Amino acid sequence: MLDHKYKVFYHLAQTPNTTKVAEELLLSQPAISKNIKELEKELGITLFNRIKGRMQLTEAGQYLYSEIEILVRKEREINFRIDKMKHTFTGTLHIGASTTLSQYVLPETLVRFKNASPQMAISLMSGNTAQIEQEIVTGNLHVAYRGDPDTTGPPLYIFSPG
Repeated sequence: MLDHKYKVFYHLAQTPNTTKVAEELLLSQPAISKNIKELEKELGITLFNRIKGRMQLTEAGQYLYSEIEILVRKEREINFRIDKMKHTFTGTLHIGASTTLSQYVLPETLVRFKNASPQMAISLMSGNTAQIEQEIVTGNLHVAYRGDPDTTGPPLYIFSPG
């Protein structure tokens, strides 16, 4: 639903590294740069400052990012509700987990899930607890696991649209 240029912008605003975003979106670095330049030209405003090879959001970029975050969440919610009405679930399940859980605990579970729901794609974000919690708060993850040494198992956080 969102225009491709806005999706590229959204990902680059989250991870201001064209190489990483290109890998994530399965695009080339020049394609990422081209999309951003086209969007800036279309809007007539600079969205990123490029300082010594680093990308930094301008005030306009920060504003656009905050608004697109809302649209991305809404798009996910719409897709979820439509799939629910059809009694099918397609799309991408966004999961976050600590590095240890991502490497040693979740792979077997994710394989079982994928076998049971082959139409679903899985996006696994691995990071530290603070990163995972931030992704949950911003609505970028549907499910997140966090390792906690004081419990017998990892607490589960769930983000469910609407």
